[in-house]
Amino acid sequence: MSRFASMKIVELARIISESTTIVDDYFNSHGLPTPSLGVEGPSRIEFPPKEKEVAVAHLRVLSATNELYKLMQGPTAMLMEISVSILHSPLVKQHENTNGIK
Repeated sequence: MSRFASMKIVELARIISESTTIVDDYFNSHGLPTPSLGVEGPSRIEFPPKEKEVAVAHLRVLSATNELYKLMQGPTAMLMEISVSILHSPLVKQHENTNGIK
């Protein structure tokens, strides 16, 4: 791994950590439940327009997490994931059904 790539993943991790702290502090200071996939967690994560810093931090977490995930997968796994999603797309299914492909 190049030095640049190593610095990139550490920088993404820092962004995730710092931005998550901002979002978590907002939840805690407003007595809101933190994100969870359980029934006790909120079904949607939204912030009032006046909470711009928190909303931006939330978007930074999502963006950096996605980028870090792709980098940690590597190019082959990422491309395979894309090709699988294309094969399962509605347009491919429609083409298969129209042309009798099973």
